[in-house]
Amino acid sequence: MLRLALRPDIIAAVSSYLGMVPVIAHLNVFYSTAGADEARSSQLFHCDADATSQVKIFVLCSEVTPANGPLTLLDAHTSRTVRRRLGYHFGGKIKDKRLTGLINETDHHRIVGQPGTVCFVDTTQCFHFGSRVERGTAPRLVTMIQYLTPSSFMLP
Repeated sequence: MLRLALRPDIIAAVSSYLGMVPVIAHLNVFYSTAGADEARSSQLFHCDADATSQVKIFVLCSEVTPANGPLTLLDAHTSRTVRRRLGYHFGGKIKDKRLTGLINETDHHRIVGQPGTVCFVDTTQCFHFGSRVERGTAPRLVTMIQYLTPSSFMLP
């Protein structure tokens, strides 16, 4: 995972987006299984509050289908509109009911695919949730690399 995070082409792409050489803040592995019936925590729509912009790379390590908890995103434009209309504070979690009338199912971009599928996301600018694994489906295994700017709120 560290070799992937440090690849020159990856660092160049992330640097270009962030406008500076990033700091690798986290390398995580997420193993998600079916849980409670009601979504909670990262299973609710939210925008991360770590920085004004960041890049997270998600690598699917198992097959991810709509049933086993894919990362689900709203694009940056739709997210900006939703934040403005709700008076959203970064880091807060939003229940689906609050978004009724603001977004449609067609606004959801689900990251599904075979192991090795890769997605680059600015999780500050884009509302997202994940790990809503339905009962009776296979667990989801995903790795995540987080890049922040040196001026991130989360860094000393």
